Amino acid sequence: MSNRTAITISSCVFLALLWVSLEVTFREAPHSFVVTIAPLAYDARFELFLDIGRGLYAQPSIVSYGGKSATRMEFELPVDTVRGVRLDPGSRTGRIVIESIEFGAQKWVGAELLERFKPVFDISESKNEGGFLTIMASGGDPQRLSQSSLVVRRYSMDEL
Repeated sequence: MSNRTAITISSCVFLALLWVSLEVTFREAPHSFVVTIAPLAYDARFELFLDIGRGLYAQPSIVSYGGKSATRMEFELPVDTVRGVRLDPGSRTGRIVIESIEFGAQKWVGAELLERFKPVFDISESKNEGGFLTIMASGGDPQRLSQSSLVVRRYSMDEL
């Protein structure tokens, strides 16, 4: 086999693998970050800030509303790897109960939420109560931060 033939075959194999990789990415995207809460007496604004490598404030936020009309808020994400997130749960003082947070195949509840999503601002108390994360918002802009990377499940070549 000549060098030219070997290079052509290598190029074809590379392009085929690239196509499979892109196909998996597009087939799986967009990804969701899902927050499930206990019902509220009002609808609240929930805001999600993403860090995809340029910091939390370099990206526009994603907004969803829930509480009275919906207890499950789904944020569609434009990427599959996130270096950190900031969740602003609600927009007023009072008690908010987060039942779970999901990203890809990962789901956090109770003590895991308390450990992974730290209070940053306008939160006077956070506790694991009955397997749920109970937050007492002390101001109009409560914030929780997770600086751990969140990665959607990757596929192996055997699974394609």
